[in-house]
Amino acid sequence: MIYWSSFIWEVFATLATGLAAVAAALVIGLRQMGIAKDQVAIADRQSRILANQAHLEEL
Repeated sequence: MIYWSSFIWEVFATLATGLAAVAAALVIGLRQMGIAKDQVAIADRQSRILANQAHLEEL
C-alpha cells in the first residue's frame, strides 16, 4: 500500500523521470521497428530490381 502522505517531491520527480524515460524508450523502439520494416521492404525491392536487370541482360 502506498502512503501518499509520506510521498515527497524528490520521490515524485524520480518517478516522473523514470516514467518519461520508459515512454521515450517505447517511442524510440516503435520507430526503430518501423525503420527496420522499411529497410526490409527496400531490400526486397532491390533484389527484385536486380533480378529483373539480370533477366534483361540475358536477352
